[in-house]
Amino acid sequence: MKRILFLMALSILLVLTILLAMSTFLVSCNRENKLQFDLSKLPQKWVKLTKNEGNLVIFNPCNAANTMLSIHKNENGYRLVIDEGHKTFELKVVEAMKVADTLFLRAKWNWSESEKLQDIRFVWSDEENGIGHWVTVYSGGFTTDFPYVASYKKDSFSIVNEPCEACWGIACDEVLADKQTALP
Repeated sequence: MKRILFLMALSILLVLTILLAMSTFLVSCNRENKLQFDLSKLPQKWVKLTKNEGNLVIFNPCNAANTMLSIHKNENGYRLVIDEGHKTFELKVVEAMKVADTLFLRAKWNWSESEKLQDIRFVWSDEENGIGHWVTVYSGGFTTDFPYVASYKKDSFSIVNEPCEACWGIACDEVLADKQTALP
């Protein structure tokens, strides 16, 4: 009798395992957009923050603009645009899912023919003040984790302009003369 109950339990466990494997396979094979979270619920424009003397500030490097991140919707879904001032990167969002307080995105780089997807996470660290962390895990394990502020809250933060000398050395006087002010 115990043997029959054991075999029945084992059979049920086997059936459940097969059903779980099949459902996982069907979900992973579907490469269509799977937006289980509406990205329009997030602020659409973000400004990177940098820690400076213990405070978060908007840091403008002397040789580029501060990094901006924006979310764009078009007829094909959503795109993430990362503008680093001298380079702009674009990703097509193919999956968006929220679990607890973390938003998980999978996106495809616009310049890559690869079908490999980029994993990106977003989590609010201080929603009231518009601060969230955008985390990207690149192949090979390299990870970026930067705080950003929603652009409508950016005026709450000090702006620090990197001194021109840090980038241009003694030629800085010429650069400043051309610009008439410190670089943005």
